[in-house]
Amino acid sequence: MLLVPPKEGLYFSSVCAKGCGVSEKVKKADKSKICERNMCMEFKENAITTEIYHELRSSVEWMNFNVEQTAQGLSHSLYSLAVFDAEKPIGMGRIVGDGIYNIICDVVVNPDYQEKGIGTEIIRRLLYYLKEQTPENGRSSIQLIAESGKETFYEKFGFETVPNEASGSGMRMIIRK
Repeated sequence: MLLVPPKEGLYFSSVCAKGCGVSEKVKKADKSKICERNMCMEFKENAITTEIYHELRSSVEWMNFNVEQTAQGLSHSLYSLAVFDAEKPIGMGRIVGDGIYNIICDVVVNPDYQEKGIGTEIIRRLLYYLKEQTPENGRSSIQLIAESGKETFYEKFGFETVPNEASGSGMRMIIRK
């Protein structure tokens, strides 16, 4: 099970190859920014707006909810991440739940940025948050509904496939401390 702290930035020179101005000196202190593969990604906690949400869902051809419902849903997120390349939103993920039962949802990476490790880092950070929130001698149940064909992506984090005729594969994970 991959429940590790967020990945530290990787830099090819003293300044990011994309010229974002992030130096080697801050890479260990600032885990919100990762520069690698000639791209800088910035991870912002609880920064998903209705506009970002709709833009990213549209990028993967998912149906959107109306603005009011989206705003209400986002306000009830337990935790969320938005990922940016400069100012452009390129990925997101959310957790909804009560601290006992948690659902990871809306994990989206813009297709132009897929296969670059962004989705993996989103899940790593969401799971790390849940691990940190789980009390000693407690447990948290984590579920998600994987898009068809994406089950193996989540299995590498410890999720198990649970058959469900109504909506594809349901998956869950239990964290025990």
